[in-house]
Amino acid sequence: MSKLIEKIEDEKEVVEKSYTAEGEELAVLNLVQDRIKKMDDFQKSVMGKNIQEIWKDADKEYQPDELKMSGHGKRFESDDELGLRARLVPILGEEQLWRSKNSDPMLFTKIQSALSILIDKDPEAFFTALTKKYEATTKLAYSLWKTSWTMDQSKQQLKLFIFNLAKYGWAAGRTYPKIVKRKKMILTEIDTEHPDKNKYTEQEIVDYNGVHRENLDIFKVKIDEMTRPNEPLSTNDWYFEKDYSIDSAGLEFSGYTNWKYALGGATKLENEDDSKNERKDIITIGFYENKLKDLYAIYVPSKQLVLAYSPLPNDEGQLSLWHTYWALRDARIPFGIGLWEIIRNDKHLYDRMQNMTMDQLVLAIYKMFFMSGTSNLLTGDGTIKIEPGKGIQNLGGKVEWLEVPGPGKESWEGLKYQKSKIDDASGVAPVIEGEITGKTLGEILHAKEAALKRMNLPLGNIAEALENEAYISLSWLAQILSIPEVKDFADENELRAYEQESGLNMFSMIPQIDQEGMQTGVQGVFYPQVPLNVDFDANKQLIESKETRFFQIENELPASKLKWRGIIKVEPRSILTPSIELDKQRKSELFNIIVPLLSQPPEIFLKAVEQILKINDEDIEDWLPDIWLQYKETGRGMMNQQPLFVPAQGFGETMQGQQGMQPQQPQTVVPKSQAAAPQQMNALGKLKQTFGAMFKQ
Repeated sequence: MSKLIEKIEDEKEVVEKSYTAEGEELAVLNLVQDRIKKMDDFQKSVMGKNIQEIWKDADKEYQPDELKMSGHGKRFESDDELGLRARLVPILGEEQLWRSKNSDPMLFTKIQSALSILIDKDPEAFFTALTKKYEATTKLAYSLWKTSWTMDQSKQQLKLFIFNLAKYGWAAGRTYPKIVKRKKMILTEIDTEHPDKNKYTEQEIVDYNGVHRENLDIFKVKIDEMTRPNEPLSTNDWYFEKDYSIDSAGLEFSGYTNWKYALGGATKLENEDDSKNERKDIITIGFYENKLKDLYAIYVPSKQLVLAYSPLPNDEGQLSLWHTYWALRDARIPFGIGLWEIIRNDKHLYDRMQNMTMDQLVLAIYKMFFMSGTSNLLTGDGTIKIEPGKGIQNLGGKVEWLEVPGPGKESWEGLKYQKSKIDDASGVAPVIEGEITGKTLGEILHAKEAALKRMNLPLGNIAEALENEAYISLSWLAQILSIPEVKDFADENELRAYEQESGLNMFSMIPQIDQEGMQTGVQGVFYPQVPLNVDFDANKQLIESKETRFFQIENELPASKLKWRGIIKVEPRSILTPSIELDKQRKSELFNIIVPLLSQPPEIFLKAVEQILKINDEDIEDWLPDIWLQYKETGRGMMNQQPLFVPAQGFGETMQGQQGMQPQQPQTVVPKSQAAAPQQMNALGKLKQTFGAMFKQ
C-alpha cells in the first residue's frame, strides 16, 4: 500500500508554477482567447437578446415552485422586469399572505410529456452508398454505427440532448473516442495471520474504450458566429468546457508537459445559480477545435494556459460537434426557440388569472364578517382590508357577512381558454400529456396521431442532428478500429497466455533486442475486436445477419473495409415511443393487404408488395416468404417447391373437385366479413380486388 500513500502525499505537495507562453504556443493562446470572447459576445446579443439569460429563466421556471414576492430569486412579478405582465396581483403586508401565489408547473409537464414521446429506442437509419466502391460495405457501416449506439448506451445521452432542446430551444452534443483507464492493486497473496503482509500487483483496468456520444452543457458551449441552422458545414470552429476532479483530470491530462502549470491554487467553479464555490479538487478544462486552421487545443481558463495543441485528431478533419434547434428563431441564427420562450407570456397571464380565481374562491368559502361591539370601528383613515375568516366590530349590534360571489363561469372558461392557447403554441397537446379526448378508441388514436404531427418539426431536427452525428461516429470508428495496440511481454509464453485470457489473436510479433543482440522480450500487435450483425456469404461478400458475430479487425475483417462514404437518412419516427394500439391496427390492415398477394406469382406482385412495405417502414425480410426473397435476389424462384396456397378452383381440378365434393374454404385470419370467396380471375382482376378499397379512398 506504500504506492498509494506516496501518491496521496505527492498530490498534497502541489506547488503552483508560473507559466509563460512563447512562439507558436503564444499564437495559439491568443487565438483561443480571442475566439472565446467573440463567440461569447455572439450569444449575449442574439437579435438584441442575451440568449443565456433566457436559458437561465427556463431553468428557474422548470423547477416546480411557488412565485416569490420579493428578495433573491424574484421571478417576473413586476412589469419592470423584461417588460412582462406580472403574474401576481400586488400583495402588500404580511397580513395578505393568505393570497394565492401558485406557479403552475406547466413547463415541467410539457417537457416531460415531450420526452416521454420523443425518445424510446435507438434510432434507425437507411444507408446508401455514394459510389459502387462502397456498396459492398454498406451493411458493415450500418452495423458498426448501430452496435456503437448499443455499446455506448447512447440513448441516455440522447434523452439529455432532447431535454435541453425542449427547455432551451438549442442543444449540442459531441462524439469522440473515449478511453477510461485506471490503476488497480490486485490481491495476489493472502497472509491470514498478518493481513498487512498481503501482496498486491498493480494492473490497469479499462472501464470503457470506444466511440462516445456526449450531451453538453450549453452554458459552456460557444460556436462560430457564421453557423447557420441546417448547415453543418457552416461551422468552422467551436469551444466547450468541462469540469473534472483533480484525480480524473490527472488520469487524462497528466501526460502533457504543461500539466504541471495547471495545478496549485484555488479553482473557481461557476454554477448556473449565480453562486461561485471555491474548490481545490475541481478544475475546468476547455477544448477548442478549428477546421480551417486544422487546430485542436486544450485550454485551462482559470490559469489562461494552453495545456496542449495539435492538428485535429480526426483523420478526416471533422469537428466533433453536432447540434440542432427546437423551433427556428431566424435563418441566420443557430439558437432556436424553446418551449419556455414560446409559452412565457401566456403562462404569466395564466398564473395571474389562476391566482385571482383562487383568491375569490377562498373568500367565497371562508367569508369575512362584521360584528357588534363597544369599540370604534373606524380608526385612522377608515380603511378595512379584506381577509378571509376575520371578524370586524361594528356598531349595528349584529353580525353581517361579507358576501363575495364565487368565481363565475367566465373565470373557469378564461383559464381553459388561456391553457388552450399555451397548448396550441407549444405543440404539446393535452392528448400527448395523457388526456382522454375521444369517446372511442379510434377517436383517441386519431387525435393522438394528429397531435404528433405538431411534433414533426422538432423531431425532424433531431433526426438531422443524428444524421450529422452518424457521419462523425463512422469516421471515428474507422479510425480507432484501424489502429492496433502494441503490448510488451517478457516472452512468447506470456504473449500466448494473454491471447488465451483476452480471446484476441495476435496480428504480429516483434522481438525486442538489446544493444548486445540479446532478446529481452517480445511485443504483440493486437487489433480490436467488435461485435457486428453481419456475416460472409458463399461469395465472401458481407451480408446482414440476425445473429451477432465477433470480428477481429485485420485477422477476420480487413481494416480497409471500415472506410465508407454514402448518404445516411435517419428515420425520425424510429426513436418515438411506439403506440401499441396504433401499431396493432396498422399491421392488421397491412396483413390483410399483403397475405392475399403471396399466393400469386412474385414476378407480378413483388414490386407492389415492396412499395407497400416501404411506405409502412417495415422490413421486407420480416414479411416475405423465402420463395419471394430468393426471387428478389436471383430473379427466379425456388425449384420444385409447392405453391404457398393450393387454389380451390382455377388452374386444374383438385382431388375433391374430381370426386364431386365441395372444396373446403382455405383457413384465414382475415376477418370473415373481409374474406372473399375463391373465384377464378386473371391477375388484373385479383389486383383490383385487393386494392379496390384503397382506390376508393
